[in-house]
Amino acid sequence: GGHPVSCAAALASLDILIDEKLIDQVDEKAQIFIDKLSKHHAVKSIRADGLLIAVEIGSFEKILSLMKVALNKGIVLDWFLFCNTAFRIAPPLSITIKECNEAADLLLKTLDDI
Repeated sequence: GGHPVSCAAALASLDILIDEKLIDQVDEKAQIFIDKLSKHHAVKSIRADGLLIAVEIGSFEKILSLMKVALNKGIVLDWFLFCNTAFRIAPPLSITIKECNEAADLLLKTLDDI
């Protein structure tokens, strides 16, 4: 609500978004995931709005298999409630370029294993 502590937290969050120019980097970071993952044979399509990315792999069975393999690699994946044939990528805006590359590479290795 409008509690002063909640308002202070919201203002601090906005200050960080602006001061660290996190919004300015969103498209570049998302493009790393899109460029790398779109080349994998298991990926049917990719939809993205900023860093909220849906990676379509075609079936719920493949999603479940991918989630099991990913969990063994220390990656927690989830599907969309309205689309159980795609997994989601939704990193924090503070993710670095290096972390985007590392995460995309790890996802590619995981996709190779299904």
